[in-house]
Amino acid sequence: MSEDSLPKEKGNPLFQAVRNQSPKTGGAATPSQLSPELDGMLRIRGDGFLVRTGVGAWAARKLAAGSGIAISNRDGVSGDSTITVNVSRPNRLLGRVTAGAGNVEEIACTDAARALLDDEDAPAQRVTIGVIGTKYTAAAFAITPPASLVAYQNSTGYPLDVIISGGTVTAIEFSRDGVNWYVFGLIAGVLTLSPLDRVRVTYTVVPTMTGVPR
Repeated sequence: MSEDSLPKEKGNPLFQAVRNQSPKTGGAATPSQLSPELDGMLRIRGDGFLVRTGVGAWAARKLAAGSGIAISNRDGVSGDSTITVNVSRPNRLLGRVTAGAGNVEEIACTDAARALLDDEDAPAQRVTIGVIGTKYTAAAFAITPPASLVAYQNSTGYPLDVIISGGTVTAIEFSRDGVNWYVFGLIAGVLTLSPLDRVRVTYTVVPTMTGVPR
């Protein structure tokens, strides 16, 4: 191998470093003084990551993009490589539905599915989808009455009987949407609320309110 066979790019810092010093003579290194590894590295043409492929053998490699994955500056020449995971459309989760191991797949995630995913617990999910349980045996509990004319909403996730008694009450109203209100017709009694239904009490002396799960 002649010295002329080595790359002579002035911008190659490895080549310049090897030529400018020799462990034996202190002068410029000749090809015969180079290790096989250095000789192989100096002969590499092209850009990319340097990879040892065998004894005294080196190659330049580049990152290759796969399905759904984009890579910018994949040879690293202009700076750090950036790997971006892309999906074909909105409302997608990345996972795998096909049996066995394999590539990551896109899984549809609709608005309705996302509404369930962010619910804290099962009762909240039942409220989201409007499914009512049938075996609730929870004990009755005290409800702190809101201010007069302020609605109490059933956020339990199941039907709830609200018992209103005592105090000085002038009106009890029911609403399903919080906009349209219907007078209950009594100033005390039991009112059944489905999930998210509301009851509004007008009073001058605070009444007692008790919830009974159904």
